[in-house]
Amino acid sequence: FESYAFKLDTTAPTVSSTSCSTPDDNGSSSSDNCSVTSIDNSYVLASSSISVSFSDPMDSSSLTTNTTNTNCTGSFQISSDSFSTCINMASNPTASSDTKTFTITPSSNFSNLTTYKIRITTAAKDIGGNTLSEQFTTNTGFTAVVTPTIKWFEGSTSLSMSGGGGSSGI
Repeated sequence: FESYAFKLDTTAPTVSSTSCSTPDDNGSSSSDNCSVTSIDNSYVLASSSISVSFSDPMDSSSLTTNTTNTNCTGSFQISSDSFSTCINMASNPTASSDTKTFTITPSSNFSNLTTYKIRITTAAKDIGGNTLSEQFTTNTGFTAVVTPTIKWFEGSTSLSMSGGGGSSGI
């Protein structure tokens, strides 16, 4: 008589961090401009992708987002108006190799100087089938910014800086 014991995983997963990444000059993703463990109450580049990491490996099919309009559907949502509408994403979230981190990219850049919140609904579940015990929403969110462009005019004694909706001479 052989006996096998196993323990069922009944622990609900949690969101462990939020972060962002931006495309570098070669089109590859880089977190150099967004190397924060939590983007709550932070500034991120308007061209950023947003990532959420979980405490457990997740069921990739349970992490979805809206790719067709601005309705707040799917388990991974980003909104600037308390989730009355959500940002349209370019595709469903992509998973890391360990399925603990999922990344989404907006179909167009975030709006400059606009604050966004991230929401993960209880439809998200880990590979054991456990759902989040409660919906996760970032507290204060992140603010998107456009990178300023600095130009030096040859023969000039001043710099011109533009971006973020205006320009100024320095």
